Amino acid sequence: MAEDGAADGQPSRGLERLYTTLSRTNRALARASSEHELLDEICRIAVDHGGFVLATVGLVSPDGWLRTLVGAGPAHGYTDDLRIARDAALAEGRGPGGHVLRTGEPVVLNDFLEDERSRAWHERARRFGIRSSVALPLIGDGPVIGVFGVYSANPGHFGAREVALLEDIAIDIGLGLAARARVAALEQITAERARLLEQLRAISLAARVGVFRITLPDWSLWWTGVTSAVADLSPGVAGSWEVLGAVVGAGGLAALRTAIEEAAHGQAELDLDLAAQRRDGSTQWLRISGRAQALPDGGTEVNGVIEDVSDRRLLAVQLEHAAAVERQRLVSDLHDNLGQVLTAGAYLAAAFRRRAGREAPALAADATDIEAAFSDAQKLCRDLSHGMLDDLGEGLTHALGKLATRTTAAGVRCTFRSSAVADDDLSREQCLELYRIAQEGVTNALKHARCRLIEIELAREPDAIALEVRDDGVGIDPARLSDGLGMRTMRYRAARLGATVAIGLSGRAGTRVRLAVPAEPRRG
Repeated sequence: MAEDGAADGQPSRGLERLYTTLSRTNRALARASSEHELLDEICRIAVDHGGFVLATVGLVSPDGWLRTLVGAGPAHGYTDDLRIARDAALAEGRGPGGHVLRTGEPVVLNDFLEDERSRAWHERARRFGIRSSVALPLIGDGPVIGVFGVYSANPGHFGAREVALLEDIAIDIGLGLAARARVAALEQITAERARLLEQLRAISLAARVGVFRITLPDWSLWWTGVTSAVADLSPGVAGSWEVLGAVVGAGGLAALRTAIEEAAHGQAELDLDLAAQRRDGSTQWLRISGRAQALPDGGTEVNGVIEDVSDRRLLAVQLEHAAAVERQRLVSDLHDNLGQVLTAGAYLAAAFRRRAGREAPALAADATDIEAAFSDAQKLCRDLSHGMLDDLGEGLTHALGKLATRTTAAGVRCTFRSSAVADDDLSREQCLELYRIAQEGVTNALKHARCRLIEIELAREPDAIALEVRDDGVGIDPARLSDGLGMRTMRYRAARLGATVAIGLSGRAGTRVRLAVPAEPRRG
């Protein structure tokens, strides 16, 4: 039997060798560059310093079979073609290795050639001079992941203290393998993340789309490097409000902050077009869009994208011009063609009425109705053609008042109120966009709100002209805030003005559309 210690209480020579093995194993765990190199070094250390004829490390495969990765020592041929399984129903699973895999308990065989547990391997052990062995579990973060085996040419080699030291070595190996597996998984995740980030950067560059994050209430701003490229800034310029203000100007920055505040308070998603200055002095248009979400600490985070939409805006201008030309053609057709046809029909209806009065009094009433119908059609044609030509002929406030009157005549009460807004506060283009947005808001209310009252208000604020359209209907479906064609049209028109638009609930019920167009403060 092995000596547990010398007579004077000092460790035996065998124990000293195992202490050295433990120390060198820990050093190998710290410096090995690969798993195979690590296990090979551990087996070599066990043989060189532990005095064993064989040391092996095997790791279990997902199918439950042990695959011997490395082995060292004069008896290394013992493991050639050696098959060990976890399953006790298999002959290969009934030996020491299989027991270790199933139970996580070490198996000590101090008389290998006489022990029934190793009967299937007696002949093989004789050929390689093996007389005792220890099979120890390798345990990582959970179940048994493998077996550390050491073999001696001497029977009775493994006493309690030797086994305890070998168990310490096995524990260190298991933990080391688990740590390396975690590091490898982390490295793989990091590499995949880097690949995806590079892919996203390439896509963002190609699409001219940058990503930003704003955190409230401290108003911290971060953006990706692609955002700098989108805004035509020098490479590597970090996101800051000062840099952004230099790009979009003071007015654009104020409009953006207002839009962010409205998004943060849940009134609307962030969606704004701003004119920006390129380094060569030309103008580009940036679309800033995103969503706000509450943070656990009570703050708010706004995440979104910045796009270069200059080309799209140019196309939109061209389409708007084409639409204006088409509207003019339609007006001309209404006035010149259909109007003339209706005028001729009115004359014929009048002649028929007079003739019916002389020759067929029974038809006189029908003839009068026909003449009246033609007269109504003529008036409608004139109203349509003149309305399309002269929506803003008498100014924005007058046009909005007429919109309210027509809406009331259609069956839903509509009011208009204006305060301190002069006709020269806004350009004709701004007035037209505001009027179209008001039209769209009223149309949406009539189509979807089931309301009894619509209110239109135009007001002067310290640094903006504000337009509101409110109703007392059923409110707006949140899905339509971004998906509805009417909503997208209003946001698009607001973006053309560099304005902020908020679409949400009006009081306890109904919908409110609010638009704020930046305006110079009045003097005096």
